[in-house]
Amino acid sequence: MKNGKVMVFSILLSLCMIGPAMAWNLYGTLEEWGTSPFRPYDITVLSDGSPWLTYHDELAADWPVGKVCTIDPSDGSVTTYQVPWGNSGFETLDRGLDDTLWIADREDRIVNFDPTTHVFTAYPLPAATFTLPAGPFGINVASDGKVWFTCMTSNALGCYNPVTNTWQNFPVMDGGNSGKPVDIAFSSDGTVWFTTKSGGAIRGLGSLVPSTGTVTLRTIDGGVDPFGIAVAGDKIWFLDHHRTVNGTLVRYDMGTGVFTYFSGIPELQDPHFLVIDPDGLIWMTAFGASAIGTFNPFTLTFQSRAVTANSGPMGIFLVPSGEIWWAETFETEHGGAGRITQPPPPDVPVPTMTGWGIVILSSITAGFALWAMRRKKLMG
Repeated sequence: MKNGKVMVFSILLSLCMIGPAMAWNLYGTLEEWGTSPFRPYDITVLSDGSPWLTYHDELAADWPVGKVCTIDPSDGSVTTYQVPWGNSGFETLDRGLDDTLWIADREDRIVNFDPTTHVFTAYPLPAATFTLPAGPFGINVASDGKVWFTCMTSNALGCYNPVTNTWQNFPVMDGGNSGKPVDIAFSSDGTVWFTTKSGGAIRGLGSLVPSTGTVTLRTIDGGVDPFGIAVAGDKIWFLDHHRTVNGTLVRYDMGTGVFTYFSGIPELQDPHFLVIDPDGLIWMTAFGASAIGTFNPFTLTFQSRAVTANSGPMGIFLVPSGEIWWAETFETEHGGAGRITQPPPPDVPVPTMTGWGIVILSSITAGFALWAMRRKKLMG
């Protein structure tokens, strides 16, 4: 076993030689691409780096129709794929564990799309399990591969297990009160968290314990339209885009059960969806302001960055390597997508050190040498 002081010396020397980590911020490289006449709503990015978006254009002549598209960032080319059946109303999407797409289709089905074979597979909600029409909207694939989705029309959560081909339906009821579920996230203990918006008796935040089927609904002060949701540790973060004139970011503490409200700023008016980066920074799309924003939970401050005017950002996705992607809904028969790329951390030569690194290392080395000499004298 190493001597304690030698071990400390080795650890500190290693720390001195480690380069800085990536610092996520709003002012990386901004890029935008047009997808017209494809008007997207939500976005995800596969493991190969390809972004995929859902088509949602209620005023277009071909609506309702199921389409997805992908963009080649190198040249901006857009490739579109359409379902081979009749009416579909695609809403949100998520990436499955096998790198296929799972899509919420308001026409009472969830849909899988294989980006390699370009095959769509429809999974109609069974009438024996669900109250139809159900109107799937939000969708999220859990770490065990189960596909969870919200049913905004029937006020319920649905779950599909692709392995066993089985379904579950959980009415969003707490006593005599209902909630209209919107978006879904998961905490580490397996609890399913979801937002509930106008149209339900309770506007705020809900949770479901899948093993027991227990649903708990929580009302937020002045809640109107809670929307996108994300989980970070024991905190739930979600947006209510109509609670105030500029929208509100809400934090829920699982330990204390306390809601904290952060009123938005005009530059981030009408925020809808959000993600949380590895540094804890919260990123959001501001539909009304046509901007991308961040909220720093340590300094409690918002920042905004304008994107193309009238682009109406909606769905947002984080790539851990350092990219934030979003869908731009624009207007009928117009659309696009955007990306902010974080700069890589600067290279740090090893073992060259300057400034405090040398001072610290020199002090450690000198201290260790004196200790070794004293130890030798005492034992000699």
